[in-house]
Amino acid sequence: MMISTKIHPPRSRLPLVERERLLQLLDEGLNCKLTVVTAPAGFGKSTLLGAWASRHEHAAWVTLDRQENDWVSFWSYIMAAVGAAHQESGIQAEAMTSRINPRNPHIWMGEVIRVLTQLPAPFVIVLDDYHVIENEQIHRSMSYLLRHLPEYIHIYIGSRNEPPLRLPQLRLRGELHKVGMQELRFTGDEGAAFFQHCLSLPLARREADMLVARTEGWIGCMQLAALSLREKREYKEFIRHFSGQHRDVAEFLLMEVLDNQPERTKKFLLYTSICSRMSGPLCEAITGQAGGQTELEELERSHLFVIPLDDERGWYRYHYLFQDFLQAQLKKRSPGQATRLYALAGKWLEEHGLAEEAVEHYLLGEQYEDALRMIEGLRDRIAQSKLETMLRWLSAIPPRILNRTPQLDLFCICLLLYNGRLSEAEERIEVMEASLQQARNVESEAEHRLRSSALSLIRMMLAHHQRDFTAVLRYFEQCVDEVPESNSGILHLITHQLDLGLVDNNLIAHIGSLRVAEQIILRSIEVWEKKQHSAFAAVSYENYSHLLYEWNRLDEAEHWAALALKTKAESVPVALYAAFTMARILQVREAAPQALEIMLQLKNRYTVQEHGQAVQRISVELARLALAQGDIKQAEAWIQESGIDQLEDEFSLNQIYEYYVLAQTRVASGRYEEAILLLEKLNQLARQHSRQGDVVRTLALHSVAYYCAGNVQPAMHKLGEALEIAEEEGYIRSFTDEGAPMLELLAAYVRMRQTSFLRGEKFRVRLEYVKKLIGCLRQEHGDDETLKSSLLTGQELKVLQLIESELTNKEIAAELTVSVATIKTHINNIYRKMNVKSRFEAVHRGKELHLL
Repeated sequence: MMISTKIHPPRSRLPLVERERLLQLLDEGLNCKLTVVTAPAGFGKSTLLGAWASRHEHAAWVTLDRQENDWVSFWSYIMAAVGAAHQESGIQAEAMTSRINPRNPHIWMGEVIRVLTQLPAPFVIVLDDYHVIENEQIHRSMSYLLRHLPEYIHIYIGSRNEPPLRLPQLRLRGELHKVGMQELRFTGDEGAAFFQHCLSLPLARREADMLVARTEGWIGCMQLAALSLREKREYKEFIRHFSGQHRDVAEFLLMEVLDNQPERTKKFLLYTSICSRMSGPLCEAITGQAGGQTELEELERSHLFVIPLDDERGWYRYHYLFQDFLQAQLKKRSPGQATRLYALAGKWLEEHGLAEEAVEHYLLGEQYEDALRMIEGLRDRIAQSKLETMLRWLSAIPPRILNRTPQLDLFCICLLLYNGRLSEAEERIEVMEASLQQARNVESEAEHRLRSSALSLIRMMLAHHQRDFTAVLRYFEQCVDEVPESNSGILHLITHQLDLGLVDNNLIAHIGSLRVAEQIILRSIEVWEKKQHSAFAAVSYENYSHLLYEWNRLDEAEHWAALALKTKAESVPVALYAAFTMARILQVREAAPQALEIMLQLKNRYTVQEHGQAVQRISVELARLALAQGDIKQAEAWIQESGIDQLEDEFSLNQIYEYYVLAQTRVASGRYEEAILLLEKLNQLARQHSRQGDVVRTLALHSVAYYCAGNVQPAMHKLGEALEIAEEEGYIRSFTDEGAPMLELLAAYVRMRQTSFLRGEKFRVRLEYVKKLIGCLRQEHGDDETLKSSLLTGQELKVLQLIESELTNKEIAAELTVSVATIKTHINNIYRKMNVKSRFEAVHRGKELHLL
């Protein structure tokens, strides 16, 4: 549930000091993409930003708190704020965010930028309290937004520290404006106006100046001092003894302010400090005292650090500086009281339909049973979007309590595994296992089988992440033997896990060994066919078709892909990847029109709104198909439509294939340097995660990119590396799908091996394997004799032949009717490609390679 008060600046009844110098300073940020206002608590960041935003017609505001460390929640609030600031845009934030797939934020970010480009100029987005955001994925998405932000959109951030948003790069590009603590300090004139006009405190100008100097212009401390002065008769004496560091001063003054309150108010302040926001009725539920709304309004009139969150004064919050102090005092004065108060707050929030806030308070109050009950009710609504929130909630519940709800316990372990927190997952698995043994004699046979199958399932998933594939098979068989046929819950969880990454080449790439993958897939097919679970069998059919395609067993691959499609599985990835395999087979068989028809039918089946990731992948696959057909312009158009060319710094492991196709497109377009840089990143990522299939594929394309760029020696090195990894597992299509350039490269590789041209290389690859790849390529691309001598271009070969005839550069230029400078360029290219340093060496190598 979205809290509307977060998308409006906090209001104050307190008259504000006109600080025109700071408002003008913030105006300067309209020349930049990002303005960052940083200072410790109590320096007036929120007040200043709120006053500045109110002067602008189109300014969206979000007050962040720790709950926005969930990626979906963070962007939901931003889009809701943008929609509220410009209602004419018709932005439906809830409809937009319901389509977010948090595993693939790239598509969502493209949608965000598309919406922002439709806003009026200038448009401002203010993100207050950004320091509470610790989620790295959010920081990365913000960095991406800043790189691609339209020039008339401006982001303003209020934070206690500098946000990790690549500020040095923004500063170098002139896109960063900073306002810090020094600028926020009150001047003497501003301080005097604050005491006199805002607080009606009759200080002489000298006394006001002294207090500003002693507080170093820190407005939070100035307000605390003013509250203390109200109880003093001798202002001068108090001010004269007023000194110390900020933290010491604040502690001293806050204690004075608290101790000067009546007992009823003191209790109210301490008890309600546990709330991130509060209303009158909520305060009454926590304190047990009537008149909660009256108390809040009185605190506001007394300037006791309460901030209204809406114009109706329905919701308030404490200033963070004051709240931190009050919570520390509550813990000190009434140990253990906070737990009871959190529970009371959670109960009230639940009764008033504020479910997510209720869960937060129940967890803080250690009311885990109540929290579990609420989470169970919320699971279907938020489990697929707010994964970080669900994991944070479930991780906060002790394992011995969580395992009383097996489905949630299982879901928590799945999320831990998905996030790579393997040791935590294993601890919870052990607790689940112990609980299962203890309950064996008290639960029914059906219940015991269900929990046993769940345990086998998560053991299988853990083994998968640990790359223990023998254990994967063992636990998989235990799971399917134990799971009741009628239990859809466990089966749904299996399907969900498959959709998260065990479909198509993700499974094969993760396993690494094609031979081991085949064993696992065939056993899966056998089990699911026996169980007559066609939807799960379809996943295995699709995986097997992809594996067989890699081995170039096209007839068999076609059979299994067709079988996967025939089952009409509900899984979008199964339908998608099986169709991709069919299209690739048709392309290899030179049935390009039929391949294109399959892809266009897929494109018409899915919409961006409902299947954004699928639509992007279809566009990428269409680009690959266009490249195979030699239509580079169409390939570039499909890449542009997919949007991945705009997201190059942000790719993740599960999008490594998309960026491989982007690199293919760049090679075909002659943008070799860009392709090589991208492939270096992709290969590094694939190696980090032991994705052998992706390592082979990126190395093969890397070698083609170097070769096409004229860098023969590094091309041969990359190719040799790819062949060495690929030979044992029998990779074929990862090479042959690169087409004619790979045929030229492999032919040159064989010649260089036979003539010892590749000096310093340790050859572990059998030439029979390389010749097998060449044979496949020649079947598909013909046996063109020109391929055998394509190490040099035609003009470079003529120059080499004339060098052999001992002509000078000037004589060669006259012979070929070109300039001497052009001949020098050709000679330099010949030297680089052949890895030589002189004419003599060039002629010698040319003869070795049968070019002369």
